[in-house]
Amino acid sequence: MSVPRRRFWLDLGALVYFVAVTVWLTWPLTSRLTTALSGSPDALLNFWALGWNYHVLPTAPLSYFDANIFAPRPDTLAYSEHLFAVALVAWPLYALSGNLILAYNGAMGFSPSLSRYLGCIRLTSGPGKILCAE
Repeated sequence: MSVPRRRFWLDLGALVYFVAVTVWLTWPLTSRLTTALSGSPDALLNFWALGWNYHVLPTAPLSYFDANIFAPRPDTLAYSEHLFAVALVAWPLYALSGNLILAYNGAMGFSPSLSRYLGCIRLTSGPGKILCAE
């Protein structure tokens, strides 16, 4: 087997492993990705912030920080997390499905497996070292 082909299968195996670990660790939630949020106290706030991003950015991006959470106060989004980077990462999932719960769970649930996979590939020269560290 050639080196690039072997590397591809090792990378794919590492990605599958990290996704499987994430599914196992978040099991009741992964069976309801489109209908349920986690039991974390911050889940509702973060869900609202992600929804605010998808609401205001296409319609009125200059009033981004004038969120409706503490209306009529101005710049209320600055009081909390704005989740702008998370919104960018989860936007393709939201655009394809139109389901905000799925976009939120996809971003929050599978970002650990994606970051572990990218760290595995980028920081080590292959998946073997990081898999042993799991």
